[in-house]
Amino acid sequence: MREKISFKDFEIVMQDDVLNYDHNVLDIGFYIDGCNIYRVTWMGKAKDEETDGDSYWFGLDNSEEEGHDYPTFEEFTNAKVFYGTHSLKDLWDKVSITSLNGGTCEEMLPYYINN
Repeated sequence: MREKISFKDFEIVMQDDVLNYDHNVLDIGFYIDGCNIYRVTWMGKAKDEETDGDSYWFGLDNSEEEGHDYPTFEEFTNAKVFYGTHSLKDLWDKVSITSLNGGTCEEMLPYYINN
């Protein structure tokens, strides 16, 4: 199932404290509409054990070569990791969410928006 959410709602989701989760990780499955390269991709947020800060990340395929980590939400959303020329923010209108922390956006989004 593909779902769209606003970038503002995405920002709210990503502000949540990952220590509230069993595995201290927020996972979001997604793909880029009309793209054959980024069809099974992940992004999320985890606690950085070394700095005790947040770590925002992309897993753009099944290899570690396409794993990218960023210390801030701003760096994460503006990094030119797609095609080497586009950021998540650039492509947001083409992002379809397939999973939001193990559920659908319809199921999970109210938890983040209402807290």
